[in-house]
Amino acid sequence: MKTKITSSIVLFSLFCGTVFWGCKKKEKDTAANFTNADYAGTWNVTDGCCSGSFQITIAASGSDGVTITNFRKCAAAAGWNLTGTVSGATLTIPAQNVVSSTQGGPYKFSGTGTLNSTSSLSIPYTMADAAGNYPQSCTATCTK
Repeated sequence: MKTKITSSIVLFSLFCGTVFWGCKKKEKDTAANFTNADYAGTWNVTDGCCSGSFQITIAASGSDGVTITNFRKCAAAAGWNLTGTVSGATLTIPAQNVVSSTQGGPYKFSGTGTLNSTSSLSIPYTMADAAGNYPQSCTATCTK
């Protein structure tokens, strides 16, 4: 009788542990599991090359693309719209020449960012004139 009770208690304990572990809310296992949907949304940004803060919007595009709206919006000037690709925790902004409605251009942007969590993104980038002259190395620190 004692063996049956002990066996029942052990089985019950294993069952409860399995149920509770299976119901636990799971976070992304590794940074490799991030998709472009994890980057999407409105981000609050501080940028070492700009005074003050501003917001950017990132939209998912296709299976691994993103569109970044209002990037490097310093002071009252309009920001730039950039495109990039996502691979896990890495956001790549390939070299691209873009024009801003208030800041002119074209200016060349490129960079590689890291999604630290679904609410923290760091984007070191370079901005220069279209010929690559007068480069500025900056970092956009983004939070949701």
